[in-house]
Amino acid sequence: MTTARLGNLVKIRSGYTFRARVDSKPGTGLHLLQISDMAQGSYIAANSLSEFQWSDPGALPTLDHDDVALAARGASASACIVLGSERVVASNQFHILSPKTTRLIPGYLCWILNYERYQQHLLEGTSIKAISKKSLEGLKIPLPPIDIQETIVKIHRHSIDQTRVLDQLKLNTKKLSHAAILKMLDDAND
Repeated sequence: MTTARLGNLVKIRSGYTFRARVDSKPGTGLHLLQISDMAQGSYIAANSLSEFQWSDPGALPTLDHDDVALAARGASASACIVLGSERVVASNQFHILSPKTTRLIPGYLCWILNYERYQQHLLEGTSIKAISKKSLEGLKIPLPPIDIQETIVKIHRHSIDQTRVLDQLKLNTKKLSHAAILKMLDDAND
């Protein structure tokens, strides 16, 4: 299978460094991607992110629809794609990867970056893990044909959907069990 260095496939930039604390301000239509949002998974709805007021001079560094955001530091090198047409700015806690070629689809890039084998290659450091731009650029990834990349993305999204449904089923079962137990206890006290 063909492999390619990530630096040949994507443009890599850092998220935006805010000079002051960013306060939430609903109704602005401008959303902020922060490291805490990664708990939502590989695909994040833009409208689920906090809105904020842009006050810095200069161009607004919003994500493009095909950008992949990769956590630049932490215990996990999680990557995500922000879905939706809303404007989103990623904080400097992220590397932003923008495909430079049509031979790489964003969903596949996100999947491969979240794959354990590649995360181990990216994480550096001992106590505070960090991902350098240099290590990202040098990372060799498999580059299958587009139809295979699309199939991998479909399988991955199906797996995410199944996990979400199973998690909801577990939660519903727990609630139902607790309700039945409480009802039995109430009935026993009557």
